[in-house]
Amino acid sequence: MIRIGNGAVVTLAAPGSSTILSQRTRHYNTVSLDQRESPKVTPGQRAEAEQALQQALRIHTMRTVLLIQAIASQARINPIDLQCLNLLALNGPMTPSRLAEAMCLTKGGAITAMIQRLENAGYLERTRDLSDRRQVLVNITPGEPLRRLMTHFEPVTTALAALTADYTTEQLRLITQFTADINNMINRLRPTPV
Repeated sequence: MIRIGNGAVVTLAAPGSSTILSQRTRHYNTVSLDQRESPKVTPGQRAEAEQALQQALRIHTMRTVLLIQAIASQARINPIDLQCLNLLALNGPMTPSRLAEAMCLTKGGAITAMIQRLENAGYLERTRDLSDRRQVLVNITPGEPLRRLMTHFEPVTTALAALTADYTTEQLRLITQFTADINNMINRLRPTPV
């Protein structure tokens, strides 16, 4: 969940779901938004703005997916494996079953093969859960393979820092709130694995 000022909460897991996309809580001051539309805005202008936003989000999604695929190819890692590492970086250790559910993979062969590939490459390790020794946890292994992988993301991190430098703190809070709302919506709409 993300807590946004005055107790407003945006969860990143579908209601009733055990899938968690982020267990960390971040606190933001509430962004003051006047929910009323300006009387000078016509319904046509509103529709045009909504259509432009949908188009921009489609382009953003496409370019993000293509960027991740390009980085994964450059780093010689499967794009889905890369997202697995991202999920574990956000959530911390997970059981293979929970990881499969979060990744929309089958709990048998697909998740086992992915964990094995990442473990063999030095990205992951499997350990026993200290609170329940019957459970196995999958976690990222800090080390040289992960460090090399992260260097592929340095240009993205640098470019994002340069981009956000031109925004005010209030604008960044609004963008963060909007992004959290989108993440929550996407998680609710995400199909469950077959």
